[in-house]
Amino acid sequence: MRGADLYLISQPLFHQEGVTLRRGEVIDQSYQIIEEIGKGAGGIVYKAYHIRLQKYVVVKKIKDDFVGRLDSRGEVDILKRLHHMYLPQVYDFIQRGTEIYTVMDYVDGRDMEHYIRQGCVFAESQLRCWLQQLAEVLKYLHGNQIIHSDIKPSNIMITRTGDVCLIDFNISLDGEQDKILGLSYGFAAPEQLQKAYCIQNGLDASGISIGPRIDIYSLGAVFYQLIAGQPPETDPQRYVPLSHLDTGYSDGFIHVIEKCMRQDPRARYRRAEDILYALAHMEKQDSGYRRIMRNFALGITLSGMLILLGTGMLTGGLIRRNRENFQKDYYELTELAAAYEDQKLVNQGNQMLYEPSYQRYYEGDQEIYAEILYDIGLGYAHGNYPALGAGYMKLAAEASQEQEYRSRYYLEWVQLLLDAGNTQDAQAALDMAGTYGLGEEETAYIQAELKRYSGEYQEAVDGYSRALAYASDPDLCSSIYRQLGKVYWQLGDYLSSVQMLEQASVYQTERSVRRELAQSCMDLAASTVNSGAAREYRLKAIALYQQLNELPNPAFVDRMNLGVLYVLNGQYYEARAVFEALHESSEDYRVAMYLAYIAYELDDGRLSSYYEEAVAAYRKSGSPQDDNMAQLILLMSE
Repeated sequence: MRGADLYLISQPLFHQEGVTLRRGEVIDQSYQIIEEIGKGAGGIVYKAYHIRLQKYVVVKKIKDDFVGRLDSRGEVDILKRLHHMYLPQVYDFIQRGTEIYTVMDYVDGRDMEHYIRQGCVFAESQLRCWLQQLAEVLKYLHGNQIIHSDIKPSNIMITRTGDVCLIDFNISLDGEQDKILGLSYGFAAPEQLQKAYCIQNGLDASGISIGPRIDIYSLGAVFYQLIAGQPPETDPQRYVPLSHLDTGYSDGFIHVIEKCMRQDPRARYRRAEDILYALAHMEKQDSGYRRIMRNFALGITLSGMLILLGTGMLTGGLIRRNRENFQKDYYELTELAAAYEDQKLVNQGNQMLYEPSYQRYYEGDQEIYAEILYDIGLGYAHGNYPALGAGYMKLAAEASQEQEYRSRYYLEWVQLLLDAGNTQDAQAALDMAGTYGLGEEETAYIQAELKRYSGEYQEAVDGYSRALAYASDPDLCSSIYRQLGKVYWQLGDYLSSVQMLEQASVYQTERSVRRELAQSCMDLAASTVNSGAAREYRLKAIALYQQLNELPNPAFVDRMNLGVLYVLNGQYYEARAVFEALHESSEDYRVAMYLAYIAYELDDGRLSSYYEEAVAAYRKSGSPQDDNMAQLILLMSE
């Protein structure tokens, strides 16, 4: 098709302020406008014809009111050099007055939104293929310091070959790093929405960091819609995890999507490479698969060593193997942190810190080193060793160069000093707040914490209220409400305590928040005289623990508490199912103890065997003070 065969009538195409392109118009002596094909976040998108290359292209206005010389912008050269099989090729940037247009490949196909509107359901193998392709293109973009910032189904084309093509990535040619370039509700990350809210309302948004993990969240949200048929809720209280739905997809695949979408950016995959690794190792939780792969890897290693002929090849193989080992260990560390496997987390983290072959990775990436220190600190904290955790948090704060994470690590450091009863060092650390870039809200929060630990509860409540007046970060707001819940509990106001924890869960849906709320509902039920109210809070606690147990790798304490609540609520068959599942993997005497009690209530013939097992395990554990065990022994002696 020749350029002369195209439309030559110079007539208005569509009317929009600031848009002057007309059907048939040739811009920059190279691109003839054919028709409007859509509207993007930055303006109208046109189909055009590249006269010299004789191929269709897309022309899109990406800037209004641009001031400066386009050819002096380094971003232009970077984008022109981009070349990836899942990206459209960028051909040109054209400046016309104060407007800038970009010219790139025309992608022949339909966007994902089209297939979603048609109600299409895709096989897991197809979705895995697309997720892998998109992770590969994000790895490429992020490696070139480009954040897409508006990943959504309408920006993902499915070509006629069935592959993806990621379009419409946003760019800044003015150095406006704090500007929200693209934002689509349902797909934008929580921190992206929070920053947009602050900017729109004239609030200080400088403390809210926008990084590559917003793309990782959006990627997960796209696949959430592909699986669930609708975008995820932005309100954490109404959000329904995919793991709570009957999707028909594997647990491993659902876990990858949900990890992409964690509310806390630190809990998401850190890099697109980690998504690729997770997809390649989804089956790793299957014991049979692990055994086969270990044998396979051993065979590959032995046969591979036989064909290494030179020192150069050996060195290259060792470097590659070290990199793969590091990536595997780091991935497993994040999984242990998500599953609250505290002792394993501490052991794995310390092994990684002191592994000689990994030191080169820490020298090249201080943030990943800080994250490992942070994870170890959390492991010690959750394992009731706050003083040890505080030491690691201090090291993490000192190692991090990113202000957002640096201040969070600092807050955890001071918090753990307080948990360890070391108020003197906590006060000294507070005096260093300016060094770590803490704002008014974070300083007020730590001051309130000091009041709480000194028993000045009303002053602590006032301090937390002041911190809330300043706070905009969702994680900090959640922390403040959680601490208010503890204060109200100390004051004996159990209902207010539960209400504060419910408010905390609005800002953060992580396991720890749900666990605290579930435990508080459980305690409130136990302390309430009114039987109707007690049952209501028990049911609320049961619902929360059910949610926790439906997540991947549920913690032992969550499984135990769900079983106990079923017993207290008279739901003996449900309780038996929980404890029988625990019985297969745990030697804790309390499992057999509750199974014996349930057998007694249901007149089950296994009562004696469960009782004998419970007594033996109880004595083996040192016969700790336990009223429930004492009651069972008394019951069996009658």
